[in-house]
Amino acid sequence: MNNNFNATCNISELFKKTVLKTEPDFIDQSSILNHGISSAGGLGFTAGSGIRPKSVTLTSPILDSDNHIIATAHQQQIHQQQLQLIGSTLSVKVTINNCKKSYLYILVNIAFINISNCHDCIIVLGPCTEYIDIVDSSKITLIAITKSLKIRSSSAISLNLCCNQRPMVTFDCVDVRFAPYNTHYQTLENHLLHSKLLTSMQNNQWNLPQIVDQNGQNVSLDQQQQQTIFKISEPEEFCPFTIPFLIKGKTKVNPIELPPKYKQALIDKQNAVHNLHKLIQSATQDSKTKSNLLHLIESKFQDWLVETDNIRQINDLINLKR
Repeated sequence: MNNNFNATCNISELFKKTVLKTEPDFIDQSSILNHGISSAGGLGFTAGSGIRPKSVTLTSPILDSDNHIIATAHQQQIHQQQLQLIGSTLSVKVTINNCKKSYLYILVNIAFINISNCHDCIIVLGPCTEYIDIVDSSKITLIAITKSLKIRSSSAISLNLCCNQRPMVTFDCVDVRFAPYNTHYQTLENHLLHSKLLTSMQNNQWNLPQIVDQNGQNVSLDQQQQQTIFKISEPEEFCPFTIPFLIKGKTKVNPIELPPKYKQALIDKQNAVHNLHKLIQSATQDSKTKSNLLHLIESKFQDWLVETDNIRQINDLINLKR
């Protein structure tokens, strides 16, 4: 029986949720039994039939304290007999639709992913060996390493990419922003090894988007028209993204080669933070001054969390760990 198993995930109607999907969510039988995953009765295949499951439905997330993984409380149409065949080359087919105000971390090797009608979401993906398709969405931040990407009928999309082919953007999109890949997780390098995606600068076309029609044919527009559709982020705008989960693995830093200007921008930001730390230390020798400064920093930080709505993600993470 073929060990290159493809699972399919449909993530629907998630509101104000934080979800992390990692490889053990698809391959670990003990997790399946503990979390009450049902059999694939609706698909008409039985143990040993060799027919692959076609969908997984993800609902409310829970914390698997044994494996330090955020899993989901209910997943349908996966059969335990088939899951025993999945190894590190697991290639997942994913559909995300109708998500609002969600934080989705799908940290496995992905064959392809379709994202539709999603709004105000942050989506972080493992390597995508085929393509990412985004349609009818807005206010999305997507962080991914992929072979190819297409965006259709969408607006306010922020992309941090390593992309082996030129990204395609349809002419009806507005305010799509491209920047280099800016994160890592502990098993990323292992996933990249199996994905066979190319990560060097000469193979990374993140900054060469092409404007196309709905059929994928090139559309010629003047520079002013292009700028309403997409922009390349400036190095000064480039910031790292931290995935707020710990996973066992060896990757410690972003393995994707960065353009020199963006790499230097990160170094400058790190130096600025280091200098700020030194300034605070030198200014807080007096206990009263230190107390006042800490109170001010905490107050301003809380204001920033509320103003940017990042307080919602903090609350989600706290609730997931209870």
